[in-house]
Amino acid sequence: MKRFLFFPLLCWGLAACQSTKSLNKKETHPLAQKTTEGIIGQVWLVRGNQMPNPRNEGPAKPGQPYATQVYFYEPATLAQTNRPEFAPLFISVNTRLVATVESDSTGRFQASLPPGQYSVFVRHKDRFFANQFDIRNNIHLVTVDAGKLSSCQILVNSEASY
Repeated sequence: MKRFLFFPLLCWGLAACQSTKSLNKKETHPLAQKTTEGIIGQVWLVRGNQMPNPRNEGPAKPGQPYATQVYFYEPATLAQTNRPEFAPLFISVNTRLVATVESDSTGRFQASLPPGQYSVFVRHKDRFFANQFDIRNNIHLVTVDAGKLSSCQILVNSEASY
């Protein structure tokens, strides 16, 4: 009888150890394996009413992954761009373009870039989009450190209302 109980308990214990090992594995971004220095991230598109629902029917609709072009420029300020309105949509960026990559169908992208700072824009319709600025009016600055990947999440929300 003891042997009969020992075997199932041993199998259960081994199965529990296996599942713990798989839970402890670090999940890495699938693109991170290709690049060891640069910028890696994801682009999301948000549209429509993002205001809290007065009937408490849950949060606003989440963004959806956005396949588009991602541009990496030498650091740019608002004065170094051409934008017709106060919206985060730009006609041109007047600093040197360093790299361009495509985000995939899940919005993910990667760019191998040397250490330094970069202004990051994405293509949205016929314009460049960026909606992050610092106190010196630098546009969406991302810093790449030697031998490291910097993370960059981009939320394209020019068609959303808050």
